[in-house]
Amino acid sequence: MSTVFRSCFVFSGFILAYFTYLLLGALVFSAIERPVEETLKSDLNSLKAEFLNLSCINATALEVFLEKVLKANKYGVSVLENTTLHTNWDLASSLFFANTMVTTV
Repeated sequence: MSTVFRSCFVFSGFILAYFTYLLLGALVFSAIERPVEETLKSDLNSLKAEFLNLSCINATALEVFLEKVLKANKYGVSVLENTTLHTNWDLASSLFFANTMVTTV
């Protein structure tokens, strides 16, 4: 067996092992996280239905409001009252982000 063929064979083995490792990791994470996600979805749907039954807000207005809140939340902006003084872009956070960008890119 030539060294080139053996190197290709070993490399292929490493690639196969890597993808097997990724697949097993994905299966483990899926098995752990999926039940929690399904429970949260069920709880949120129940909470939403209960809220709509107790308020004068229609479902469409609630959906629009929640979309805006969730979009803002992706940027770290919260509608909760106790988070109005907190900013995500103070000097320390900006320096950390800039350092991360420089060292990663």
